[in-house]
Amino acid sequence: MNLSELRTALKERREDFSQSSAKLNRRINQAYLDICSRRKWGWLRRNYSFATYAFDNTTFTVDPATYNDRREIVVVGASVPTVLGKRIRIDGDFYRVESLDSGGNTWLLDRPLRASLPGGGATHQIMVIYDEVALPVGTKTVVEAVILSGATSYPGSMQAITPAEMAHFDKDVFGSPSNFSVSRKEPIPAPRVAPTVALSFGGTLAAGTYEYWYTHVDKQTGAESALGPSSSVTTDSAGNNVVTIGTDTARTDFFLRLYRSLAGGSTPYLLKDFQSTSSGSLVDSTTDDFLSIRAPDSASSAFIQLYPAPDGEYKITCVTHVEALALGDDADRPIFDADSHHVILSGAEALMLDASDEQGRAGQARMSFERGIVSMIQNDRLNQQQRAVFGGRPRARGKRTWWYGAGGS
Repeated sequence: MNLSELRTALKERREDFSQSSAKLNRRINQAYLDICSRRKWGWLRRNYSFATYAFDNTTFTVDPATYNDRREIVVVGASVPTVLGKRIRIDGDFYRVESLDSGGNTWLLDRPLRASLPGGGATHQIMVIYDEVALPVGTKTVVEAVILSGATSYPGSMQAITPAEMAHFDKDVFGSPSNFSVSRKEPIPAPRVAPTVALSFGGTLAAGTYEYWYTHVDKQTGAESALGPSSSVTTDSAGNNVVTIGTDTARTDFFLRLYRSLAGGSTPYLLKDFQSTSSGSLVDSTTDDFLSIRAPDSASSAFIQLYPAPDGEYKITCVTHVEALALGDDADRPIFDADSHHVILSGAEALMLDASDEQGRAGQARMSFERGIVSMIQNDRLNQQQRAVFGGRPRARGKRTWWYGAGGS
């Protein structure tokens, strides 16, 4: 059942059609997200692959007027892709860039610069290290990770370690990553200004109201910001929309990602991944059926940290455990099978009865809700992939092998 059908079924259970759609949606989503939080469900596991970047070397000159043991330094002649939040090495010391100005030349470091200053200025070698990669928004943990390298993409195992253990590793080691840990970081800043939208008649979009948003995306880590403010436009007849992201709103150190709602909807879906920092206009002629994935509800904060720091491009594939997204539009469906959708209704019904102070009937609905979750857990045994079913009840269960090249002829 989709969200609209769940609402109708919940009304029929209560024989109460006075509740607003917004209130029913909240009850349904409360019950749905409660179910999703009870266990590391198999249907909340995702495969995620990413490519690493090698460290970036460049030279820069520090303005002597801002040099003397200060965290804020003025850099001249630097041409570095994205340094905000990155770990950098200057003359053998490691720092992290906490902030920078609009021109990208004034950097705020996490501690005062210790490099020496000969004469009226100093030219130094800076290394930007890309040892952190953002995980998809909503990722709770990484279950397993393998690294693929070479022409045959032979998979090699990676060992999971804690962030505390990672802190004790040498910071000046580069090569093929063999260890990883998952940590949390401050999200990158969201856009401050909404995109500008204008009408262009004579196109393919259906009449209706459309909303537009965009986000910032870090080029190297893949981290995405939260959604910025939205703009809306209403059309009375078929046409196209012209969406403009102005030069005063787009940061030059981030990519841009544009989102749009369905006609008459309010949930953002991916419309265009610019893969560039240039601002400009886009003529939107994409019909609702061709909109892509939903926008994240929050910014990227979970990162996978690699050791050794990559010295080149490697492909890493992870199995992650993610959070579920609330149902937004009427056509949205829960991500587990339809034979368990009645459990959501029992949970939503219990919440409605609690709100009406009908504790006795609410207790019965809650018992049905809990029994349904127990049944779902029994049907979601994540170790089934380790068993070979011969027929009937007998099974053979094998021990997991960590040698990914294992096989037979």
